[in-house]
Amino acid sequence: MKKTSILLTCLFASTAFAATVNLSSSKYICNGNVITQNTAESTLMTCKNAKKQTSVDVVHNDDHNHVSGGDADQIQDDDVQTKDSVFDKISFVNDNNVQMKCYYKNNKLTKCTK
Repeated sequence: MKKTSILLTCLFASTAFAATVNLSSSKYICNGNVITQNTAESTLMTCKNAKKQTSVDVVHNDDHNHVSGGDADQIQDDDVQTKDSVFDKISFVNDNNVQMKCYYKNNKLTKCTK
């Protein structure tokens, strides 16, 4: 959880002074497409000056099983409960020539800023 918090802080640090846009009440258009909470990353990648940054956060289950054997103790690492999160940031210029950034977590749009 600590890794996720640090990653999110770093990922969203560049938006500290950017205004989050409300896609429900405002109309933002990119390449003729209205940007909504359901807009796919591939749609935004067709926008003017579109650039994508991706980071992956892998969280392992820290539940280790202690096994005694022979002259040395062993630790068995059980990675069955590994959880991955993929964070994408897409920067682009919308149809009104406004620089925007949209953030995705596991291919779901979380927010856009301008």
